[in-house]
Amino acid sequence: MRPTEHFELEINFVYEAWGASGDITVSDVDMTIDSALGATRITDDIRLPTHFHDAWSVRLGGEGDIGKHVIARAGLIYETGAVPAEQQGANLIDGNKVGYGLGGTYKAHDRFDLDFGLFQSFIPSRTVDNSEVGQIVADPLSGEIAEGRVVGDARVDSHITHAGGGVSWYFDGNNSGRVSR
Repeated sequence: MRPTEHFELEINFVYEAWGASGDITVSDVDMTIDSALGATRITDDIRLPTHFHDAWSVRLGGEGDIGKHVIARAGLIYETGAVPAEQQGANLIDGNKVGYGLGGTYKAHDRFDLDFGLFQSFIPSRTVDNSEVGQIVADPLSGEIAEGRVVGDARVDSHITHAGGGVSWYFDGNNSGRVSR
């Protein structure tokens, strides 16, 4: 949507079919685990259940000319998590998140632009006390793999920050990437 010649606004919905991922199977396993009781050889496939479910997000963003050589951008996002809380651990943190992005372009010359951006997303703090993530234990005598004690219970608090920059070079000298057309 273009409310004015120098401003553009977009909203979109994204659906991600994470539930279709299924389990991860490690095949052709041939490893040896050494312990105080001796070496145990494991050759069976190892199945890692994901339990992912589908996720979606809503995104709102805009960009506009704020001067002859400057374009500013900003956006917001809300996204659901694909990993159920009981399947999370310190190595896999997910959840519903909110985020924002800021950025811009400085049109330094007819032949090139300088771009920059910053994005942050936040997962609200929560306590996971029903985790199904357990230690993997290999019996040193039989080589059987079993689940050990629960290791996924935790207080989860996470945020991510991404920053970047770039240079766009126009070989034909046609730097026409402005919002106004």
